[in-house]
Amino acid sequence: MAFDWVRRMDIGSYPRVCCGSAHGSVYVADVEANKLLGMAKGVHYSRHNADGSDATHLVDGLDERLRGLLYGEYDGGGVLDVAMHGANFVASAGREGGVKLFKYIDRQNVLEYVGSVPTLIRPLPGTTPTIVTSVRFNSLGQLFVGGNDGYLRMITFPIDFFGMDFEEMKSEVDNMTVTIIKEEEKVQQPPSPILSFDICEELEMVATAHANGNVCFYSVRDDDSHHALLGTWNPFTSAEGGKSHARSVAFVTNESKQWSIVAGGGNGEMWLQDIHSSVIEASGDNKQPTTDKPNMQLFMQNSVQAIKPNHQGPVIGLASRPGGIIVSIAHDGILRITQTFPTPKALLGLGGYKVWVGSVCIDSEGKRLISDGRDDVVVVHDFSKEPEVNDDDL
Repeated sequence: MAFDWVRRMDIGSYPRVCCGSAHGSVYVADVEANKLLGMAKGVHYSRHNADGSDATHLVDGLDERLRGLLYGEYDGGGVLDVAMHGANFVASAGREGGVKLFKYIDRQNVLEYVGSVPTLIRPLPGTTPTIVTSVRFNSLGQLFVGGNDGYLRMITFPIDFFGMDFEEMKSEVDNMTVTIIKEEEKVQQPPSPILSFDICEELEMVATAHANGNVCFYSVRDDDSHHALLGTWNPFTSAEGGKSHARSVAFVTNESKQWSIVAGGGNGEMWLQDIHSSVIEASGDNKQPTTDKPNMQLFMQNSVQAIKPNHQGPVIGLASRPGGIIVSIAHDGILRITQTFPTPKALLGLGGYKVWVGSVCIDSEGKRLISDGRDDVVVVHDFSKEPEVNDDDL
């Protein structure tokens, strides 16, 4: 995309992807056809916006502390995060606060603004907005949102919302339900900003990475009574790790369905801990995990492992695929593929990424690795094709 830079991206129904740019724009593209399909230009705050932009009235709500936690010394500006559901629905978060929703209309090749998440809109000029740092859809179309207030939100859209045409969507968007999943009332300290999170639909859990180094685990069962904090883990204040914020997080599983959690730090460290078998069994038996005591049966004992080598900069993004594979990308310009089971082992490193890198994703088949970090392009590493065999090699 000319005259702009990709800052965040996500995969919808492959080969569709969405991108958020340094100029505050949102794009939808087909990476197999190498074609830009539609765009919503300058819909979020950006210092790069020209005076004539529609977004010049927006105010940057990102304070210096949060900016440093998210980007360190390399803030490329623009959109904070994007998420895509299916082939045509996009959610994006900007520095002015809140979440905006868009629908890509195929026959017209346009990306149209549907509306915003109501409870996240700045209530009055001059008031402090909720700065949303992370957005992600699950396979059912529920949108999860994490922000600077430290609360995880789950947004459920009206029935058949994604099958509606554009005008129907606009009329129904205010009927969405927003659920705030808070920590228990007995927790005294104020919530720490969420910098990233991951969803595990098999375990019906969400893990959030926080500015204070915590990784928090939430149950997101369909039953409203089961939306709860299950426990926390902080590898960055332990004797083994250096003090840091938790910048990224991802669930990972092997062939034996042993689940683990991986946390990436602002100091370049990565840590892994195994999730207790009772949690996995409870999800399979449709039971709620027992957590009467902090972290009770949430993790396997003595299962914390460091993933080496460290990155030489904040671990901005993590993504996983079945088979115990974790992919990390950091401000050092390195994308690294690591085997996590039975013990962590680095398999491959890919260089050439710039410090502005923001996202790494794996498609639903687990065969394509997609990332930004190369200025105005999206990079696709395709492992779906069988290697060619030369007759001379037989």
